Amino acid sequence: MAAEKPSLADKMKPKVTPPATTGKTAGRTTGSVSSHFKTPGEEYPKRLTLDLTVAQHRKLKLRAMDEGSAMNQILRDFIDTLPE
Repeated sequence: MAAEKPSLADKMKPKVTPPATTGKTAGRTTGSVSSHFKTPGEEYPKRLTLDLTVAQHRKLKLRAMDEGSAMNQILRDFIDTLPE
């Protein structure tokens, strides 16, 4: 005789998995996704969206790699040099 099939309700129940103790997820705490993002060194209260051509982006990216800094830091440094 065949075993009984589990009901749809049983199939839909959330599965409980124990936290990983080895591998890539070892030592991570659960929480919101935003807790896994880097936080800036300082508070930046304003955000700027900038559209660049592929050539402009490549030029800025290469400069950042040469200087060993982030692209946004290069732009902030440039803005700081502008006269008041």
